[in-house]
Amino acid sequence: MLKHINLPELNLNEVANLETKIRVRLSQDYGLVELDCLSKSVKSQVWLMKAKKQKLIIKRHSSSVNYFSEKFAYLVLDGGNIPFLMKTYDEENILVLQFLQGSKTNHDLDICYKATKQLAKLHSTGYRNIIEMTKDEENLPHFYKIYTMLGGDNNNSYLNKIRFSIGDLKPEHIIMVSNEIYFIDLETFSFSLNECFDLSSLWINTIGIDNTKNNLRDLISLYFFSLPNSDKLDKRNFCLKIKYEIFPFFKENWVSESKLPSEGKT
Repeated sequence: MLKHINLPELNLNEVANLETKIRVRLSQDYGLVELDCLSKSVKSQVWLMKAKKQKLIIKRHSSSVNYFSEKFAYLVLDGGNIPFLMKTYDEENILVLQFLQGSKTNHDLDICYKATKQLAKLHSTGYRNIIEMTKDEENLPHFYKIYTMLGGDNNNSYLNKIRFSIGDLKPEHIIMVSNEIYFIDLETFSFSLNECFDLSSLWINTIGIDNTKNNLRDLISLYFFSLPNSDKLDKRNFCLKIKYEIFPFFKENWVSESKLPSEGKT
């Protein structure tokens, strides 16, 4: 699991200086802007921007690597239940994102089930987008550069082994919009982990280890059967992968032939 660390915050003068620079930069595209600071950690800062009768989210990264990580996440996951990436400023490490009017989610099983179904769809969207991104040979050098920057395996056959992880799927990064689950704050996206890490992050952060263990078969089945037919993995291998990659501390042999998900059941 990712450790949740309370990062130091920028002081008021540092935030004010940043806001001045951001206003100048954004005014070229949005005119007069109003910024309301929502988060000011040393790692990244977030503002609610009001301009031209619209609300947008402005996110600035202190690190270029973290900036490109989150930027690439929005490109890979485009079309899924995430905020839409409106504009980027690479030199300033700034993302302009859709503002989603949603409500926070709770640490409960119902939210866990809904988020698991939506996560399966989001993973599928990402893998389909990666296939499209890598079809054009002219795009491969750029994709490969980002891929290795974000932890991808540096070998000649990397395109056959691409997996990715959204990362830190705690309830604070999951909101409900019009009765649908949306995932926000994608700065922990990487190619060094895979979908198993996302599932463990979601389940354990949402309902805890004991509840995850008690509901594991249903959760695995729900994820598996929420995947489009073309994306379904081999059932037994998938369940064993969940067992050994996410829960090596479960010593009992809870995955047996009789406990594997069966077709038509979730």
